[in-house]
Amino acid sequence: MTGDVGARVLALPTEMAATRESAALTDVRSHADPDLVLLPGPGRRPQAAARARQYFDVPIVHPPLGDAGGTVSEHEVGSTRLIAVQRATALSTAAATVERLESNATDGPAIFVCDDIGVTVDRTTLGASLDHADALVDCVPGDRRLGTVLTGRLPATYDRCWVLDRDGGVRAVREPAELGSDEHSTPDASAVWLRIRGVGSIDDYGDSGTVVTMDLAPGTSSERDGASDDGDPGDPWPIRSVEPIGADTFGIRAVAGVGAKTAGALDERGIRSKADLLETPVSELAVLSGIGETAAHRMHQHARVLETGEPCRVTAEPLPGESDADPPLCLDIETDGLSPTIIWQIGVYDPATDDHHAFVERTDPSEPGTVIESVVEWLVGTHPDRTLLTWNGWQFDYKHLGSFVERYVPAYCEAWDSIAKRDLYGWAVTDGNAVLPGRTNKLEDVADALGYAGSGTGLDGATTAAAYSQFVRTGEPLDWDRHERYCENDCRALWTVYEALADTPISGASAAATPSGQTGLGDF
Repeated sequence: MTGDVGARVLALPTEMAATRESAALTDVRSHADPDLVLLPGPGRRPQAAARARQYFDVPIVHPPLGDAGGTVSEHEVGSTRLIAVQRATALSTAAATVERLESNATDGPAIFVCDDIGVTVDRTTLGASLDHADALVDCVPGDRRLGTVLTGRLPATYDRCWVLDRDGGVRAVREPAELGSDEHSTPDASAVWLRIRGVGSIDDYGDSGTVVTMDLAPGTSSERDGASDDGDPGDPWPIRSVEPIGADTFGIRAVAGVGAKTAGALDERGIRSKADLLETPVSELAVLSGIGETAAHRMHQHARVLETGEPCRVTAEPLPGESDADPPLCLDIETDGLSPTIIWQIGVYDPATDDHHAFVERTDPSEPGTVIESVVEWLVGTHPDRTLLTWNGWQFDYKHLGSFVERYVPAYCEAWDSIAKRDLYGWAVTDGNAVLPGRTNKLEDVADALGYAGSGTGLDGATTAAAYSQFVRTGEPLDWDRHERYCENDCRALWTVYEALADTPISGASAAATPSGQTGLGDF
């Protein structure tokens, strides 16, 4: 999709582009629908660029190769300009390119791509420095204070703002959300804020690399994901959302039990896609080295779920709370990070009444017990016999709620312990009672595969955590309604998955285990 609104950049691992089967690249193309494909370095891989052009009818940019016109190339992506720099020594050329664009009054922000950019840590002083900081600063015109840089040398989890003097000296390294309006966070005319974003592979996502999709401003979410165009006011950054996902979730390797070795064995038999796999009898798969009958059944089962988008129940184990008089209450929490100092929002959706209840700390984040006390009182006083339901709650929601109750409102420990708690992710995936559709076992992916369409907010867990952290620091209110809708979406998505599983007949398949390769550490 091209145009002023909703432009998308796909960062594709060069190893995947160069070696993976055509079904995997077609799958990526369908998933991302990009306006430009970036093949990050720092390695130089001509074969990857040549092969990517066979599958993507959009510009292919592989900075280490350079461009026919030289070491710096310009590419329009919606209203944004992407400036690809072959190597750090060409940053001076990039600076001249920006000056030319400025003199021509070119609208829209610029994003630089240079795979020589990295972070060097001094193990003696434990200090960090940004490689080629002085040259990067020169790429930001004197009348501007912000710049965005993509680099394949850093993993796709890296996202930091380096606050630099005009000579490249480091003032601070901060979270992007800290670019606010107070005197401590707003850069003055003598400082440059460089947002450094990694697009390289994440170790937790496997050896085959990480596929990264990036939606660009303005209005990206409203066009692509149905979100309302009510993004954070004054957001100065051209990249609005980033989604990293393991390369093994595309093509035939998305099927449980099909790793690189098995994919190679299947390829030798002409089985190169999920459709090919389903057309191959289980008996033929079972005789292949390292597979066997149980694994062959599991592959068929998972491939069918992925192709149809319909879940599969593989045991007769009842759903959590299925025998209760009333359906479970779907719960989700929002915190200020993965190791939270506050649970600032707790959302509870009641399927019996189709009502969502939001408990939010909007005024005094120095009192972490206020929201906890309110929700426990409400649950015990209003719904003492209802079961709570979460998605991966034992690893996050219940874990932190229990800790916060014990720490801040210990008088409610017994009341909290009395509430029945169940987890749908644990029932389906950990306990192996169902096979779920979706590219991963993230709630959003599974619910999306089942057709759930929430009210778009353009938010994710990391964004909400960062936004509340900024509120704690500055006191500047959030768009509370928007953040409540985000939490409500998760609660309603959870019930969508529950209903789909309740309506799914129990399969008589012999594979009793749920695919484990579908989920990575980055899923939650």
